[in-house]
Order: sequence, then structure tokens, then C-alpha cells
Amino acid sequence: MEVPNPIDTHVGTKLRDTRSRLGLSAQTLATAIGVTSTRLLEFESGEARIEARVMAKICRVFDVRPSVFFTSMLSEADSRKSTRGKLDAA
Repeated sequence: MEVPNPIDTHVGTKLRDTRSRLGLSAQTLATAIGVTSTRLLEFESGEARIEARVMAKICRVFDVRPSVFFTSMLSEADSRKSTRGKLDAA
């Protein structure tokens, strides 16, 4: 079995957290975005990569920008870059 990509896992976790926070069941969201609930659970676990057209539907349902799913991941990457720059300067 292939190990899920860390980015897919991160986005899937954000998807599941947002869905839960909004009180939507997996079946309700799956139906709204035109996938099976099994496929949605694969997205949420990072086992399957979310296609752009599906991400656009998710964003419409949640009324959010796609960046919401990457924000904390980008903040962590920026922090690592900042630290790396300080190490290079030393």
C-alpha cells in the first residue's frame, strides 16, 4: 500500500475538521460535491488526492477559499524557511 502524501493528509484533515465544525455528515457533503461517501472519506484520510473541480465544489459548499486548506501548512513552511535563513546567516 502506498503511503499518503503529507500534503494530501494535511488537506484531508482540514476538510474533515471543517466539515465537522459545520455539522455536516460525510454523506451530506459527499452528495453536495457529487462523490460517494467512501470517496470523501478517502479524501479526508489523505488516501486520495482531491481533484481541482472537487475542491472548487467543496469551497462553494463551505463558502471558503481554497487557501483555507493550506494555511497552517504554509505557516509552518514559512517558519522553517525563516529558521533556515537564520542558520545560513550564522
